[in-house]
Amino acid sequence: MGIITSKDVDGERVMNHLSNVGGKRDEIMVRDLMTPQFKVEVLSMEDVRGASVGDIIATLKRMGRQHALVSETDENGRQVIRGVLSTTSIARQTGIEIDTSDVAGGNIANLQSSRS
Repeated sequence: MGIITSKDVDGERVMNHLSNVGGKRDEIMVRDLMTPQFKVEVLSMEDVRGASVGDIIATLKRMGRQHALVSETDENGRQVIRGVLSTTSIARQTGIEIDTSDVAGGNIANLQSSRS
């Protein structure tokens, strides 16, 4: 259905929802805060498998996103989620500070183009 992060639960989305709809914090449903599936960026496992950490960071920055799903097509032709890439996890593991907030989101980036 979508994806929800700790930032969604603790951040501005909660306040916006309460000011628009009213109610109490503990009455908010996950569906009210999550990013719907059609707005979630999805990268192919094939592209990610051959990418460097720098490629992934550049792609997430270009997308203006902190998260991206990684998927591949199984033997039955169905899309299967293989993982989630997170700027927070990448920053924690590499010590690289990653800021994606200054880039407008909404465009799916192609890892192939970031390798040229």
